Amino acid sequence: MANKKAPPKKKRLLQTLLLILVPLILSITIIYIVLSLLGLEPISKTKNFMNNVPVLESLVVTDQEAAFAEREADYQSQIENYQTEIDRLSQELSGKDAEIADLNAQIEQLNAEIDQYLNNLDDRATREERIQALTETYATMEAISAANILMNTDQDIVLAVLQELSPEQRSAILSAMPAEDAGRYTNLLAN
Repeated sequence: MANKKAPPKKKRLLQTLLLILVPLILSITIIYIVLSLLGLEPISKTKNFMNNVPVLESLVVTDQEAAFAEREADYQSQIENYQTEIDRLSQELSGKDAEIADLNAQIEQLNAEIDQYLNNLDDRATREERIQALTETYATMEAISAANILMNTDQDIVLAVLQELSPEQRSAILSAMPAEDAGRYTNLLAN
């Protein structure tokens, strides 16, 4: 008999609980609607209140904290974009360094060829004939290329070649040289 009376107690407890919970939920909903219509923003005020409660403050995310987290995510994204750009520019810089090294190697090779050419000319012709041949070579080159090569050539040879060139060719080559070298060769040509 004791078993038969237990279920009605549970049923009564459940009914009592429902009689309390349903009106409570309904009244909270009505209060929320009324406060919202009055412009009191019950959710933000509730968040602020809960944020002041020591145990609940870690569970509640305020609008400021959400905005801060969003800004932080944006900044992290910008940092990643900048790092990607830095990596790309570093690779581009490495490529340019390799290109510069190749051009320097070509200059060295051209200087070696000029030296070899001069050595071969020593065996075949007199100094004037060699200078005339070099002058004809430099006369056909672009001024910047000729200037770069002549800056790395013996000074006596440079003077002899510059004296043999036409004034237009000479001025183009001298203007393609750095100002200090062009001034030095101009002074030497004038003396």
